[in-house]
Amino acid sequence: MAPRFVERRRTPSETKLIHPDAKPRRILLVEDNLDIREMIATALQGQGYQVDHAALPEEGIDQLRKGRYDLVVAHYNLPGKTAAVMLKEAGVEGLLKTTPTLVVTAHPDPEGVEPSTVIRKPLELTKFLLQVQRIFASPEGPPPKDRRKAPAFKVELVLYVNKVWVTSARARENLDQILNGFVRSQVRLQVFDVADEPLAGEEDQVVFTPTLVKRSPLPRAWVVGDLSDHNVVITLLDMAGIPRRTS
Repeated sequence: MAPRFVERRRTPSETKLIHPDAKPRRILLVEDNLDIREMIATALQGQGYQVDHAALPEEGIDQLRKGRYDLVVAHYNLPGKTAAVMLKEAGVEGLLKTTPTLVVTAHPDPEGVEPSTVIRKPLELTKFLLQVQRIFASPEGPPPKDRRKAPAFKVELVLYVNKVWVTSARARENLDQILNGFVRSQVRLQVFDVADEPLAGEEDQVVFTPTLVKRSPLPRAWVVGDLSDHNVVITLLDMAGIPRRTS
């Protein structure tokens, strides 16, 4: 079945990064606040991740005893003990091994937590999801040894638009503004108008327009919306190693 392209109005705060993994990653979420737990779990599940959750540190450790997780996300101030203590106990039992962890907190100096693993409150979901994606992004292997020349560009982007919608025109304008801050010779950009090519987005599983797809380097990432939140795209380009323009 061909994908349906649906235009939906979005505010800048609704810009959504989508990164469905081919094989769902398992994430353990330990958070005692029900509303926050459901919000984070919903955001992660919306990216294709499999999420188990616990309200108490003891429940979190018990979940780790039952099976392996690809990531543990825990609130720092848990009932009875901090996330740092819970994770230390889990490590002593050999339950984490190489499993990465993230700690969500508003505490200015959370004891026993590596700064690189801290997610600051108030939680910005887009930045949080990008940090999760960075953790799961595996380095690409060496290029195949054949006669093909390596591409001159570092990142391949595809923008899907629909010419009948104003938001698509804004997406093109915003993307041009963003790319003007980078060395454009290292960015390959294709633009498909689904009004003229209704099957164009089939390969990238695009349903909404406008949608920007980062095809390479892997993993792919999808940004849905008019790209008025420049920071989302800028972060993707920075992660791909595209140099900024100096003048």
